Amino acid sequence: ALTESERDIINLLAVSGRELEVDVILDVLSKDDDVFLDRLDRLVSTGVLVERRAGLELLYDVVHRKMGEVAALKLASRQRSEIHRRLAVAMELRNSSSPLSSQIIGEHFALAGETARACLFLAQAAHRYWARSLLEQAGNVAKQANALKKEALTVLPPHEGKRIHRELLLVDSDIALNRG
Repeated sequence: ALTESERDIINLLAVSGRELEVDVILDVLSKDDDVFLDRLDRLVSTGVLVERRAGLELLYDVVHRKMGEVAALKLASRQRSEIHRRLAVAMELRNSSSPLSSQIIGEHFALAGETARACLFLAQAAHRYWARSLLEQAGNVAKQANALKKEALTVLPPHEGKRIHRELLLVDSDIALNRG
């Protein structure tokens, strides 16, 4: 039988939909390092989780994505939203400088129902993809941000709204120009 801490770990990884750094897991779950790491080790040794090293980072994920999907579906929507919000906040504090990080953070905020913060990060991600000449990714993320923009602009301070509008306009106009 799983402990409550082990269920929390599985639920977090299930909702995230991807592997997570151990530090992000610690931040989201606010757990004591030693006890928590023992729980992670137990889940790895029983074959529930997989552990992977990437440089100095230790990453964890559920062994079978379908198992994660089932675990996520068993949670109440309020619980899933709260996990998405906590994930976005933890990731925001750790690594929002790459376009992919900004996109993931924005998507978690969107799934948490925090439209304004989601739009900020998605617009930032679209602009960062655009700056790297990754126009297809920029266009896809810009569509996500544009879908949230109207609602976000009612909540955001004017200077943030203008920044979002400018970033998305640059991406959209460059994509239109390249299409001919």
